[in-house]
Amino acid sequence: MVMIAFELPEALAEQARAAGLLTDQAVREMLEAELKRRQAWDRLFDIAEQIRTAAAPDFAGMTEEEVMDIINEEVRAVREERLKNSTLTPG
Repeated sequence: MVMIAFELPEALAEQARAAGLLTDQAVREMLEAELKRRQAWDRLFDIAEQIRTAAAPDFAGMTEEEVMDIINEEVRAVREERLKNSTLTPG
């Protein structure tokens, strides 16, 4: 184990303490969650770059706005399909 000390503004320390966030376990869980979040973002950006590289020949002449329009339309279609499927479920 490693002992770490750091400084916080008094008000933040009081709020964190009152919320139970300054315990060893809470700090450990927050750090683990943050590390996972950052790793997920790194993976997402790596995948996005792979997609960008693979799609470049098909979308090279398009503006960012045109590409976003295609993405937004696909997201809308997926959401509509999910909504349709969720309302068809007997309840």
